[in-house]
Amino acid sequence: MRAALGLLCLQCVLLTSTVPARAAPPATPPTAKAAVVPATSKIAAQSSQPLPPQPTQPTQPAQSSQPLSPQDLLFACPTTLDHIGRVVASVMVDGKGPFRFIIDTGANHSTISPQLAAVLGLDASARQSMHVIGVTGSADVESVPIERLQAGDLVISDTRFPVIRSPIMAGADGILGAAGLQDERLLVDFRHNRVVITRSHGDSVPWGFTRVWATRLNGGLLSVPGEVGDVRVTAIIDTGSQHTLGNMALYQALYARERGKGKYLSADVYGATRQIGSGKLQLAPLIDLGAIKIGGVALVFGDFHIFEAWGMADRPAMILGMDVLGTLNAFAIDFRHGEIAVDSQYAYDSAAPLG
Repeated sequence: MRAALGLLCLQCVLLTSTVPARAAPPATPPTAKAAVVPATSKIAAQSSQPLPPQPTQPTQPAQSSQPLSPQDLLFACPTTLDHIGRVVASVMVDGKGPFRFIIDTGANHSTISPQLAAVLGLDASARQSMHVIGVTGSADVESVPIERLQAGDLVISDTRFPVIRSPIMAGADGILGAAGLQDERLLVDFRHNRVVITRSHGDSVPWGFTRVWATRLNGGLLSVPGEVGDVRVTAIIDTGSQHTLGNMALYQALYARERGKGKYLSADVYGATRQIGSGKLQLAPLIDLGAIKIGGVALVFGDFHIFEAWGMADRPAMILGMDVLGTLNAFAIDFRHGEIAVDSQYAYDSAAPLG
C-alpha cells in the first residue's frame, strides 16, 4: 500500500473549463480534472479575452526549463508499489523545446508553469486572466499567449494558456489537456516507455488489446461504466490524477451500513486555490470496469466540487487515476471515436491493510 499512515495531505487541483474572469459561468457544467500530492489534478480553462495577433518570432534552438535527469527520460512511467506513474509527452512550444508536459485526459485545456513562461520570454498577464475551477474552489490566474504548441501530430495554434503555480506540475513544464482532443489517438505503452500522439484513422483495436466501451461527455471527458464492489459507478478516465477519487454518493453506497465504523484515514485536500477540503482515504472493494479489474485500491472520498461541476454529485462516480491506470501494460485512447483499448495484465496486486 503506497499511502502513508496517519494524516495524508492530498493536493487535488482541478482545472475545468474556465470562464472569463468575473463573468458568469456557462450554463453547461465545465469539464475538469483532479490533482494530488499523492493525487493530481485537472484543468480546463477559457480565456477572458480573445487572443490578439502576435508577431512571428524566429525559431530558436531547443532548450528545456531545467537540466535533463534520468527521470526526464521517462515518459510512460508505470505504477509500482513505491511509485505512482504518470504519462508525459515531448512538446515543442513556439519553436522551442522539447519540453515535458503531463498528459491529462481529465482536462480540456493546457497550462504551463511559470518557469516555462520565463524560458519562452513570455510575461504572464493578469489583465487577460483565466478563471480556473479547482477541486476545492476557483481563482483567476495569469495567462500567456502561445503561437504554436506541437506534440506528435497534435498542433494547437494561437491560444492563451493559464500559468499555474502549483505542485500539480510535479517538475513538469506544463499540462497537456487531452480532453480537448478531437481527432487524435493516444498510445501509452508502459512496457516500452512510449507515449505517441497520432491522428485517428479508425484503426481497429491493437493486437492483444481489449476494448473498453466508453462515452464521450461534454467537454471531452471519457466515461466508463463499472462497479466498485456491488455498487454501479461512472468512472472518468483521468491520466492527470495520481490517485483515484470517489464522490460521497459512492462512499455512502459502499459504507452506509458500517455506520461510520469503517476504517479510513483523514485526508486534507489542497487545490489550486486557498480553500482546503477534507476527504476519507479508505481501501475500496474490487474495481471492475470490464477489461480493467483491480483490488485493494485506496480511494479518497470527499464532497469534491468537481463532481458537482460534472453533474455527478448525486450518483456514485469516481475519477480513475494513475494508481489504477498505471498498473496496465499499455492503453490506447481514440478521441475521435471515443474508444479505449487496454493491455490489461497488471504489474502487481495493490491489496494491503491500512495499518
